[in-house]
Amino acid sequence: MSAPALARIPQGGVCASGRYNADLWSSTLKDEVRFAKAVCARCPVRAECATVAIETGQDFGVWGGLDMAEDARAIRRARRKGARTA
Repeated sequence: MSAPALARIPQGGVCASGRYNADLWSSTLKDEVRFAKAVCARCPVRAECATVAIETGQDFGVWGGLDMAEDARAIRRARRKGARTA
């Protein structure tokens, strides 16, 4: 995960704690992506992190337990739905 991306992580994010290799959240290796998602599942700011990723248009990496590339379709649907209700 790049420094600018790390700066967007809400305070208290487990991935920004230095305990884990930050590259896990930008890996394309299935085992590493799965591990990053598992770490996110225990993170106290998971929902906020996913919201930041969606609101800032992140299209790569694991954010809030979401694989942004894998979940892109669902995220686009959510954005469209939000635009219709706004």
